[in-house]
Amino acid sequence: MKHIMQAPGNCSIEDALQMVCRAEELGWIQLRRNEKKLLNGINIDKDNRLRFHILGDKAKRKMRVQTREEKIFVLANDCLTGDPFIHDLSLSQDMNAVCANGYRIAKCMKEYFLYRKNYRGALSSALLTKSLYQKVWDDSPYLLKQLPGIGMVTAKVCSLY
Repeated sequence: MKHIMQAPGNCSIEDALQMVCRAEELGWIQLRRNEKKLLNGINIDKDNRLRFHILGDKAKRKMRVQTREEKIFVLANDCLTGDPFIHDLSLSQDMNAVCANGYRIAKCMKEYFLYRKNYRGALSSALLTKSLYQKVWDDSPYLLKQLPGIGMVTAKVCSLY
């Protein structure tokens, strides 16, 4: 709640996602040594799949994931692409936990921003809430994946049309 209360007035979706990644509710997620190579590859993102990246000095993409918050940020971004790259069981469980807890945190952010009459922050957190609940960005070509019985293959085929 402290992070939410210190949010900037023009809170973007990326800022809201960063706040979710710093939440104490996700403090049990640890960055393991054997995960770093996979997470680094996802953050480098040669195929431009991710919406946001971990940035280092001079607004350049960081080459290495070094903290728990950065791991959570990469996992959330990968999940919300609609076609996650991660298929490792422990990382998939972490990703599902990030989406489930992140949904509740973003919903709390939305309510707080509405109370404070910060409508830009409320809109950003509402879009993030919706995306985390559906596990896909709101402008993803794989939106059909949300429907029961529609898998990734059908969603990919339908996104071509």
